Amino acid sequence: MNGKHSVSKRLRNAFFWVALFVAVSGAVGLVAIEMISDGTDIIFEKKYPIVQAAYSLSISANSELLALHSYLLKEKDALLLMEQWNKQSAQHLNSLKTQVTDSSEQQAVTRIDTMHERIEQLTGKMVELSSANTAQDQTDLVMQEMEHQIDSMLTEINNLIQMATDEMDQAMNQADAFQKQSRVALIAVTILAFLISFQLGRSISSGIIRPLEALVDFSNNVARGDLRREFHMEVPEDEIGALVTAFRIMISNLRKNLQEVTDGSTVIASSVAELSASSAQLASSAAENATSINETTTTVEEVRQTTELSNTKAEQMANESVQIREASRQGRKSTDETIEGMNKIDSQMSTIAETIIRLSEQSQAIGQIIATVDSLSEQSNVLAVNASIEAAKAGEHGKGFSVVAQEVKNLAEQSKQATNEVRGILNEIQKATSSAVMATEQGSKVVEKGTSTAAQTGQAIITLTEGLEHSADAATQIAAASQQQRVGMDQITAAMESVRETSQQNATSARQLEGAVQNLKTLGDKLQEIITGYRL
Repeated sequence: MNGKHSVSKRLRNAFFWVALFVAVSGAVGLVAIEMISDGTDIIFEKKYPIVQAAYSLSISANSELLALHSYLLKEKDALLLMEQWNKQSAQHLNSLKTQVTDSSEQQAVTRIDTMHERIEQLTGKMVELSSANTAQDQTDLVMQEMEHQIDSMLTEINNLIQMATDEMDQAMNQADAFQKQSRVALIAVTILAFLISFQLGRSISSGIIRPLEALVDFSNNVARGDLRREFHMEVPEDEIGALVTAFRIMISNLRKNLQEVTDGSTVIASSVAELSASSAQLASSAAENATSINETTTTVEEVRQTTELSNTKAEQMANESVQIREASRQGRKSTDETIEGMNKIDSQMSTIAETIIRLSEQSQAIGQIIATVDSLSEQSNVLAVNASIEAAKAGEHGKGFSVVAQEVKNLAEQSKQATNEVRGILNEIQKATSSAVMATEQGSKVVEKGTSTAAQTGQAIITLTEGLEHSADAATQIAAASQQQRVGMDQITAAMESVRETSQQNATSARQLEGAVQNLKTLGDKLQEIITGYRL
């Protein structure tokens, strides 16, 4: 392949020229934008603020002069206006100092600053002369010098404004001129790009499009099944030529392969007929085998379900036996605790009986004491009566003793009354103690009888527990054997299920084989039909 005129080389050249024109156009546009941007920076960011500050300074200076005339005319607030305009002038002057960059502009600002300082001095002097009522001649001289300084400063300001304006006009003219040059350059680059692109298009069309059109026409004949023609077009030694050569080799191989397919399709047709008969017989045998295995699997499943039910019942019986055994053990334990409790109750009933007997004896002793106290109360009452009589006989000398005798009598009456109440309480206690003694005796008898009954019940529960222990062990053994039988049936069921699935898979495979053979037959017929559509 000659790389000098290859398709890739042509396309790379075309893309190179297009990229070059785009780069040139972009560079021209960027340079134009940069120049215009520089011009606008000079105008709006550097010179325009200077012009604006200079105009503001001019206005402030004129306003300061007007305020000075107003002050001389004795107008109200004129001095305050002078000070305000003076401050504004100083601010605008400072703004000019920070914005100017050229040496000529800096010199002009320096002169304006000197004049402004002189104007401030003259303004202060004018205020002093006016306040001191100085002669009019001196005031006029100062006023004339001030007007001269302000006129000179305004002239410098106008010169500064003119310099900034000239530079703005120059920057604007340069930007406009470069814009026009950029427009002309872009138009020339565009025309040149169009001419070169047109020439590249013609070259690509003659070297690529025409061979491809001839190749497409020949491919359409192949698509219609006509392989008798040959592709005799002269093609360049490039990628298109390589494509045409590969296409010629492909057509040759296609003719060869079609001939081999034609020969093989005949062999396939005879083999398919034999496979069809064998697959039909295999599918029938697999279906009968699957039916037999399904019936066997169903029977095994029924036996497994019966075994599972038996195993469930055996597990339930074993669980219930364990529960009954635990309940009997708990009953035996409760009976032992009942007997022990009855023994404790018997001991406590004996203690209660002894305590009640001692309480009865102490109640009798208290009764004797109360009888003694009652006798003493009677005697005290008699002595009190006798003392009262003797006191009455003594007259005035026995009044004090009479009061004491009366108090003793009252205490004797109270003691007698309290003794009677205690005697009644003791009688109630003795009655209750007698009843408690009788109840304690009856309770002791009941406890003895309950203890005997609990002992008999405990013996019966022990006998029942031993029987239940044997029953629970037997139920556990039955459940274990049933579980082993269930595991064996599960294994048999799983094995039969595996056999059933294998049988079904075999039947399915046989049906699939039969379908595949049928598809193969259909494919062979279609292949014969396709081959007949080609003309070799």
